Amino acid sequence: MNKTHYDEFFKHMVSEVKETRDAGQKEYASSNDVFDDFVKTAELTGATPGMVLYTFLNKHMRGIGSFIRGYKSQRENVKGRIKDAIVYLFLLWAMVEEEEHKEKLNKQQADQMANQKADEWVATTTGDK
Repeated sequence: MNKTHYDEFFKHMVSEVKETRDAGQKEYASSNDVFDDFVKTAELTGATPGMVLYTFLNKHMRGIGSFIRGYKSQRENVKGRIKDAIVYLFLLWAMVEEEEHKEKLNKQQADQMANQKADEWVATTTGDK
């Protein structure tokens, strides 16, 4: 496949992945939380949402691995498994982004609290209230 053909096919693949994502969001996510199914499953199993996502992703990766090893007759078409795996990887990416954002906010809040405590300590030791 030449680059021009691949570039066009890539656009098509992204479109199909988006369709898969949209269908999955309708079925598994709430309007307020795209991670809803992972969170609820994590609560039921004692796992983390990330562990649940990885388990779901791994199911598809194992099917893809079987296809690569020559097992062509599967319940789900390998292209469907690939699309699902890509959607799970995008969701994982979003989980990582959200976690990094929370960590940044927690650090900012901790810094603010530390500064407030330091200001209070200075005020009590210097008599400024």
